[in-house]
Amino acid sequence: MPFNSPMSAVLARGRRNIITISETQAIDNPGGTVALGTFQFNPATFGEQATYLFQAMISTSKGSITGSVQLYNVTDAEAVTGTLSTSSTTPSNQSASLTMGSAAGNLKDTTKTYEARISVTGSDASDILSVGSIRLLVL
Repeated sequence: MPFNSPMSAVLARGRRNIITISETQAIDNPGGTVALGTFQFNPATFGEQATYLFQAMISTSKGSITGSVQLYNVTDAEAVTGTLSTSSTTPSNQSASLTMGSAAGNLKDTTKTYEARISVTGSDASDILSVGSIRLLVL
């Protein structure tokens, strides 16, 4: 049985939290990598049964370049597994499931400081990644 009690099943069913990390940002290739929305987070608050999704609405100025969004654990100086990327010139919703745990690349099971990092390939200022939003969903 996946729940400890009938009440925990009811609470888990109603759980849905959206943590907005950043909205409406852009970066060009000469801009390098930009860190956005630094925040503290402890997934243990939501319990072992929660599912975590890293999500971004992103597009690029040209189909020949790639824009990326990465969740980064500032406290431990490591990237969280699940980089989002696109070469689409039409805004598209990208998402990746995150694993909670203590291993490298996981969303840590204790309080840590995180940020989103955006970057784009290319060679000039017309190579742009546009970000509509970056969010962390707890389901």
